[in-house]
Amino acid sequence: MSLYIPGCDLPKEGNKLLVIFPDGVVNEVERGTPYYEAKQLSPHGRLGDLDELEFYFDESAEGLHGTPRWAEIFRECAKAVSEAKTIIPADPEGGADNA
Repeated sequence: MSLYIPGCDLPKEGNKLLVIFPDGVVNEVERGTPYYEAKQLSPHGRLGDLDELEFYFDESAEGLHGTPRWAEIFRECAKAVSEAKTIIPADPEGGADNA
C-alpha cells in the first residue's frame, strides 16, 4: 500500500517533519495543528493523466472524418477513459509537474 498526502509539498530547503496519526490526520511538527489529511491508496496499476489520454482519443476521433469506424473506436476509448476509476484526483493547479 502507498500513502498520498494532498497539498503537502517537498520543502524548498531543510527538512519538514510530519506526524501521521492512524485516522489520517497529518501535522507538521512546527505548526502543531492538523494541516493535511493522508489518504491510503489501494493497490493499483500504473498511474497516469487520464484527462490527457481522453483528450488524445477525442482529438484523434475528430481527425478521422473519412473513416467513421475508427472515429467510433476512438470515441469509445475516450468514453472508457472518462469512466475509469479515479485513484488520485486531478491537482487543482493542473499539470503533471505538480504531482
